[in-house]
Amino acid sequence: MIYGDKLGAVGSRVRRGPTLVQQVYEAICQDLVSGRLAPGQRIVLDRLAAELGTSPTPVREALARLIQEGLIVAGPNGRLQVIDLTPEYVLDTFAVRAALEGLAAELAASRTDERLLRRLQQVLDEATAALADGRYEVYAQADDFLHRSVAEAAGNRVLQRNLKMLRVHVDFILGYSHRNIGD
Repeated sequence: MIYGDKLGAVGSRVRRGPTLVQQVYEAICQDLVSGRLAPGQRIVLDRLAAELGTSPTPVREALARLIQEGLIVAGPNGRLQVIDLTPEYVLDTFAVRAALEGLAAELAASRTDERLLRRLQQVLDEATAALADGRYEVYAQADDFLHRSVAEAAGNRVLQRNLKMLRVHVDFILGYSHRNIGD
């Protein structure tokens, strides 16, 4: 049996898809965006692991990633908490977003075909209508599709990776803002 065949045999028994750590990371990100984890809120590892139905280890690893990405901070006595939404943080986030997405749009402009442009216009129209009708979830999905499509069309993987990480920050801010309009 050659090496590739052996891997194929083993690979057929291995579950494909996101790792448990990735699933936990995505669940915590969704909690940040939805407001279940609020700005400044303390995070208790064991409690979060129990809520997610997993052991503390994948939660610890996912939280370490979120600390590196700047969404979770270690406070006094090593206690973890969600970052605060300060005006400086919001302005910094959107300044970086503008710079990176401007670059993505510039790179994508020379690589985009008419079919993609028509699809982007259609999604933009759907997003605009959804926002006008107060269908924020539909708007958010369309908006995410638009931004991801432009990043992919740019053809720069490093840029795509950075925009993907930044997207969680943007969604965290926008989700909070949406929930607190009129307060």
